[in-house]
Amino acid sequence: MEFQGRGGVVHAAWHDRELTLPIEMMEDGSFTVMIRGLGLTSAERADLADSLRLWFARSGRESWSIDQ
Repeated sequence: MEFQGRGGVVHAAWHDRELTLPIEMMEDGSFTVMIRGLGLTSAERADLADSLRLWFARSGRESWSIDQ
C-alpha cells in the first residue's frame, strides 16, 4: 500500500488497485479525502479508510478526514 498526496488528489496503490482520490479543502482550512463513489463495497471503504488514517498519522496529516 502506498499513498501520495499532491495536486488536489491522493494517488493510492491499494491492494491490486490504483485509485485517484479527490481532496476537498474545507472552509476551515482542513482537508477531506473523498472515497465515496469509487465502486467499493462498504467493507472495502472501511479498509481503505483505515489505511488512509494510518498514512495520515505517519505523514503528519492527522487533521485530515475521510468522507466515506
